[in-house]
Amino acid sequence: MQKACVILGAGASHGMSNEGDPITSPEFQPPLTLDLFDIEKHRAYWGVMQRYSGAKYLAQILAPMAKSGSFNLEQELRKLAEHNDPQIREHFKHVPAYLRDLLVRASYDYIAGTGCYGQLVHELIAEEPHEVLFLVLNYDNLLERALSEYDKKFEFANLENYVASNREAKVVKLHGSINWYRLIGSPKNPWESCISSLDIFNRPPDNEIQVYDSQEYTANLVVTGLRVYPLLTAPLAGKGTMDMVCPSAHVKAAQEFLADCYKFLIIGTSGTDDDVMSLLNSSHPEVDAYAPYVHVVDISKDQAKTILDRFQNEVQAWRWLVTGSMTYGQGFKNYVSGNEMKDFAKYCHR
Repeated sequence: MQKACVILGAGASHGMSNEGDPITSPEFQPPLTLDLFDIEKHRAYWGVMQRYSGAKYLAQILAPMAKSGSFNLEQELRKLAEHNDPQIREHFKHVPAYLRDLLVRASYDYIAGTGCYGQLVHELIAEEPHEVLFLVLNYDNLLERALSEYDKKFEFANLENYVASNREAKVVKLHGSINWYRLIGSPKNPWESCISSLDIFNRPPDNEIQVYDSQEYTANLVVTGLRVYPLLTAPLAGKGTMDMVCPSAHVKAAQEFLADCYKFLIIGTSGTDDDVMSLLNSSHPEVDAYAPYVHVVDISKDQAKTILDRFQNEVQAWRWLVTGSMTYGQGFKNYVSGNEMKDFAKYCHR
């Protein structure tokens, strides 16, 4: 069975609605990175943010920066997480909870189904069977829901399920997920009290990470009798480019898969994530033996070409592409509905 790696960014979830599901809550369309703290533009986010005073404070700092046009959210969050002022560091602790709760709303309230993610799974697993590595940069669980709706064997009840060796679709979420948590304290104590002494950079061992699906707000959530803190965002991963929120076993599974994978589909990501580039560079075989076949999907042809150029510049083994590699500038919905998706699925690397 041929292999394919699909790299999914925020633009994929943002553009995932199709004709198969009515849009029920347009205000919770999965956000792009620049939208996350733009409360002026997204009034519904304010209701989510009300539970997290630290996130409310930092929104006043981050929102104007996001409008500047040269904004890297992960870098700015890291600066806040490591700030010299202890009060700013405490404010930052509220940010992952706000982001998790917002992305829960985006995962469940925007549309009832999984839209284009369902089409993507259909083309790569049902129509043209592949072993697929979904390399996901988003916190939402829309892809996992699409896989589970296709076949109930794709469950995500624990971390081992994501990369189980006997499954043709593996899911590696480099930046964490809305349903991954660490346990932090007794529900007898307020959530704010539980996080006051929390060292966010002291990540729990992989075997202590809890996977639990809930639409409850983080500040109210209790798992195995304890309050929880969400595991997402790069500052919680570490300081190196290969430090990731996801478990080390997931990173290893991705590296093993990528070692002989030659087909790549990139949807809705800017190509500026250092951890993705580091993972690709650490996984690929000798450059002379490697020529990937790549499709890049974004909202404009020029932007897609810029993204492909970034990957070629950053990933040593991507210097030369197989003839037929392409950029597509009409978005996720049009791509998965058209011949370009079918061409990618049918392509067989020789």
